[in-house]
Amino acid sequence: MQVAKEAGYSVEGIDVSPASAQICRQKGLDARSGDFLTERFGGKFDLITMWDVVEHLRDPAAFLERARGLLAEGGMLFSKIPIFGELSVRLSDKVPRAAGILLGAPDHVQYFDRESLERLIRRVRFEPEWLSPASIRSPTTGGSLKRRVARRVQTVIKAASGDGNAFVMATPA
Repeated sequence: MQVAKEAGYSVEGIDVSPASAQICRQKGLDARSGDFLTERFGGKFDLITMWDVVEHLRDPAAFLERARGLLAEGGMLFSKIPIFGELSVRLSDKVPRAAGILLGAPDHVQYFDRESLERLIRRVRFEPEWLSPASIRSPTTGGSLKRRVARRVQTVIKAASGDGNAFVMATPA
């Protein structure tokens, strides 16, 4: 929101977390806490973003359909969603303690691979365009030896599994 505002755009944000909305307001941003599915908005939007949202939703299709309905003519949805490969899922199934590290469990309730994510996006009548880079997170280097080793093992497993972030720009089909 801050980047868009600094570029001269009118921005508005909603988050389920009152604390997150408060942090944005303290930075001078128009943000509120509420339910995206039921919140009343004053108009249509040229761009709706969902960063690390969809994987937390029990009904992601409902959120994407709502976003489509809130887009102005020519508007688009931009989203970052983690994707997981078969290796991470299988290892998490065999070693449940690894699920938090590899899959973000229990916070993540959806585990997409690229194909399942594309099916969801198309099912709610969006046309996806996949963007690069695969990940924008910078590596973390600090912490104890145990934490650094665990992070390195996680990185190797995720690379072998094909895990990463999907960046998708979608327009109503």
